[in-house]
Parts: sequence; structure tokens; C-alpha cells
Amino acid sequence: MEAGGPAAYQIGLYGKLGAPGGLRELKSDLLYFFSQAEGEEAAPFFAVFQPDFFNEASFLSAIRAELCYLGVDNLTAHSDHAGELRYFFSLDGHAFTAHGLHSQSSDGARRFRYPTMVFHAEQSLAEAIAA
Repeated sequence: MEAGGPAAYQIGLYGKLGAPGGLRELKSDLLYFFSQAEGEEAAPFFAVFQPDFFNEASFLSAIRAELCYLGVDNLTAHSDHAGELRYFFSLDGHAFTAHGLHSQSSDGARRFRYPTMVFHAEQSLAEAIAA
């Protein structure tokens, strides 16, 4: 995992998205990222995975599998605007949001050459949902 300072993003490179291999390293990197983010507005953590072909359905399935393998504690949906859900997760008590990027995304803003998960630490799940 690379870190560039308190305001810089962090990035980690991993094996295949949605496969159990390499999860120990990803979980360790995420927990370190969350511990560094406590009490501060954190920059994002990018988990970049080996190239693979995904359509929308297979990518969502791989993301769900990855979160399941990581042992994500819970899932809460919240909407700031009608029809626009944000999902909040918790890993070992650390609240976060996650977004996915892949080469075949129907949303051009979420298109990226490599399968990627972008994590944002939240101060607390209750504060995140209230925001």
C-alpha cells in the first residue's frame, strides 16, 4: 500500500476481484487506512485488482463477494435524494462507503481500465447516515 501523506490518496494492488486470495492483505490495508483516518477527513483508498472482464451484473456480484469475504459487518442504505441510495458499510467497527470502477461501466464517470473499489472512511455510521 502506498501513502502520500495525510491529504493524499492511498492505493493498494491486489489479485482477482471477488476471489478469496489476497483478502488478508486487503483487510489489513483497509484497517490501517481506517485507523489513519480517525478524526480527520480522509482521502480515498483505492483497491485496484488484476484486469478481468466484467459487465454490470458480474461486477456487482464480484463486489458483493469481495465485501462478504472481507467480513463486512453490516450494510445500511440511505438516500439524500429520491432514487439516489448511498450504502454504508462497517468493517471491525469502522464505517465506510465503497464505490466500484470497471472498464464496462454504464456510467462513464465510473469507467476505469482495472477493476477498482474506492473506499471512503466515515467518522461514524450514525453521523454518515445523518449527513
